[in-house]
Amino acid sequence: MVTNVLIVEPDALFADQLVQALNEISPLIISVVPSVKEACLMLTQREQDLLFLPVSEDERPLRALRALQSDVRVVLTTPTPEPIPELFVGKVQGVLIKPLLRVDLVSVLTQAVGQPVVLGEPLRDESDAQPLQKIDQVMFQQVLTAVSLGRVVQAAIIADGAALVSHSGQLSEAEAATIAAYVAQDWALDTKGAMLQFMHLPARAGELLLYSCSINEAHLLTLAAEAEAPVSELRLRAERIIKLLIASEQQAGEDGGKTAVLPEANDENNSRPSYAIAWRPVDKLPSGLLTPLRRALERLAGKNSMVITFIEVMPDIIHLVVDAPSSRTSGSAAYLLKNGAEQIIQREFGLRTPLWQTGFHAAESDEPLTDAELNIFLADTT
Repeated sequence: MVTNVLIVEPDALFADQLVQALNEISPLIISVVPSVKEACLMLTQREQDLLFLPVSEDERPLRALRALQSDVRVVLTTPTPEPIPELFVGKVQGVLIKPLLRVDLVSVLTQAVGQPVVLGEPLRDESDAQPLQKIDQVMFQQVLTAVSLGRVVQAAIIADGAALVSHSGQLSEAEAATIAAYVAQDWALDTKGAMLQFMHLPARAGELLLYSCSINEAHLLTLAAEAEAPVSELRLRAERIIKLLIASEQQAGEDGGKTAVLPEANDENNSRPSYAIAWRPVDKLPSGLLTPLRRALERLAGKNSMVITFIEVMPDIIHLVVDAPSSRTSGSAAYLLKNGAEQIIQREFGLRTPLWQTGFHAAESDEPLTDAELNIFLADTT
């Protein structure tokens, strides 16, 4: 619950607007100061629940404020929708774009209150850790480093309760720790199977889909993926990681506690190809078919353990990149998506005529086709 709010803002006009907007939402004890120095003095006198701080290229103001009150929730205020500096990623609980004050304030406050505050202390005291705990941590990191996460899974995170143990992927350690604390808030000891959550990390666009499951009595595995990622794909990746963890732990036990050589580190199942695919309609597609077609392609991909990482559905061309199982070739992926989408649209809209021209372009690539490649393809099919 938020009661005390401190606003650090040299712009008096915006500070007044923010105070007024906050008071319209809930009765609060609000203090306004123009500088970080005065904010530090305020924190020495009274703890705050929430603090608004202007964005900058310097992390020292945030560090100074957190040194006085480590658990204060911080919302950065920024004049533009540009991404905030990387140095703040995972260290603040929200971002408020000043021109969108009246539009976004409620959602930003809700997010800030729901976000855990990662204090930045060591996650565990290594000097007190038992030998087995040290082996586990090394093994966890070794397994996560060996397993390919693909394009859609942004991070794999192993936690002991709310404490981060190991992580791999695109997210920073601070972001991984934030996710671990967030998952722990809702994970119950009697939770069976897996838990799904959505989470927005400050300073990153879009929501993350979190898929969490237990490794053993103490540890949780969480995969953080793009929001549209198929759950079936996340389940398969999680099962693969846990299987590898169990095999590595067993081998470590047989070797007297030595770090295990990963038995599946080079398993072909850990590597999934990506294909750039394009095809053309017989006639230009009407605008009313574009969204249903996009949804049909996304459903088809999900049902067949494929993940669309790029998609353009335009009146004169369908262009996408898919992450596919290792057993599926580029041609079979293109054929399935092209013909399956046609059947779905024909059925839903009562169409009898073919939608697509004969043929398609399909090549192994994790990037969309360039304009030059598309122009060649279009010229060849004209």
